[in-house]
Amino acid sequence: MFTYDTTRATAEAFAVAAPIDAPVSRGRRRIRELCADCVRIVLADLLLVLYRLRTVGLENIPTEGGALVIHNHVSVVDWLFVFVACPRVPRFVMHYRDYDRPGFRWLFDAFGVIPIAPKKEDPELLARADRAIDEALAAGDLVVICPEGTMTPDGELSPFREGATRIARRCNVPVVPVVLVGLWGSIFSRKNGSPLSSLPRAGRAQVSIVAGPPVAPGRVSTAYLVEMVTLLRGRHR
Repeated sequence: MFTYDTTRATAEAFAVAAPIDAPVSRGRRRIRELCADCVRIVLADLLLVLYRLRTVGLENIPTEGGALVIHNHVSVVDWLFVFVACPRVPRFVMHYRDYDRPGFRWLFDAFGVIPIAPKKEDPELLARADRAIDEALAAGDLVVICPEGTMTPDGELSPFREGATRIARRCNVPVVPVVLVGLWGSIFSRKNGSPLSSLPRAGRAQVSIVAGPPVAPGRVSTAYLVEMVTLLRGRHR
């Protein structure tokens, strides 16, 4: 289901990290991709041991050119499933508090993660994130963002914020809706309180990763994205 060329991964890739505003050279981008390939091999094998993975519609995620991927925010490990399912190395937009977690920032930098903050908390960081997102999409990258902005407290969709719509229109890129089904109720969700505060479920739970058709930038609206994600969730629950 998930196959990667291990000969492309090199140990030196982990030594390369770029600040959010640094221009990404072709060589640095290549090394970042090698680094990501190496890690994806390990993560894909791990997820296949822990879960029964079901994928639907991954061919809807463009293999080249700038595109925005949105997904519902069910757990603290959503990004792992999106990461291994994407046909190429994605760049995640991440809340700055998660980005600054001790021990992980070097890895996030190596993968080109873009930290972001609400305007009321850090307007300068928000402006830098917007520039980084624009540059990534203009360079043909795949950028991943959670339009809810927060992890669901009840298993349902939280209200979508306007960021994804603004980005798609501003950068003139398609939006691919992705839903994750099966992670609600896991130890990584909020069903039983804070993530990792309960015992894991017995057996290998099935997790579905479903990608819908790309939405052209001219058709993108927050209401329409909510409708698309809701429809996908309803079909694959």
